[in-house]
Amino acid sequence: METKIKFKIERNTGFLHVASDKTKEESPDFFGTMDIDGILYRLAGWKKTGEGKDSTNFIALNLDMESWDNDSANIYHAEALERFKKDRKKPENKGVYTLIDWTGTIHKAKQEKKEDFFGTVKIGEDENAMIRYIKGYATKSKSGAPVIRLEVSDGTRTKEERNEIADSIL
Repeated sequence: METKIKFKIERNTGFLHVASDKTKEESPDFFGTMDIDGILYRLAGWKKTGEGKDSTNFIALNLDMESWDNDSANIYHAEALERFKKDRKKPENKGVYTLIDWTGTIHKAKQEKKEDFFGTVKIGEDENAMIRYIKGYATKSKSGAPVIRLEVSDGTRTKEERNEIADSIL
């Protein structure tokens, strides 16, 4: 019997693979695993196109802690999406770019940069959530399949910490 060897994901790194076996249209286009501060997260990603005249393609991410079961994660994400939709309707949030709890986005880098992709993830809920920055590098797996190798920034900043830093700058 053949034993599959699992590879170790280093701290604040991860991989996003193309889903080659989608069974439904709404199934994720990408899947993967990412370590953020020593906690493993499952990743699911969908190809999306932004709205407006400057619309661009991007990958929308959902993060689920490995310890969550799928049903709990799905219920949580549905509730977070409803809160997000209500918040988007508030006048003070008009035109403000926000992320739903436990989600993120990855965009293709337009300028010549070291990384091929860049983005953000929101880890946690409400004003105590941390925003982490992601860099992605297009590469291939040992089998030759396309993969995005992810690196997560070390800096952890809550909304309160970010406001404090911003206030000290201005």
